[in-house]
Amino acid sequence: MISAFAGLEPDLEAVEEHMARALAADELRVDGLIHDLGPFHGKMLRPALVLLVARALGGITDLHRKLGAALEMIH
Repeated sequence: MISAFAGLEPDLEAVEEHMARALAADELRVDGLIHDLGPFHGKMLRPALVLLVARALGGITDLHRKLGAALEMIH
């Protein structure tokens, strides 16, 4: 089976890192609560679609990764 998201793994990991940094808190108790929630993302479909379109239109940049992170967090 061929994955539609083949080759996006490093970029999707970067999206997850952007989300983790955005949700980090300076207050240790709050940061602990956020961490205890576990994975805070779903299937990562929206970020993957952003990355696929970016790839089709010329290339993925960090701005695309940040946009994917923002979309996933809003959803």
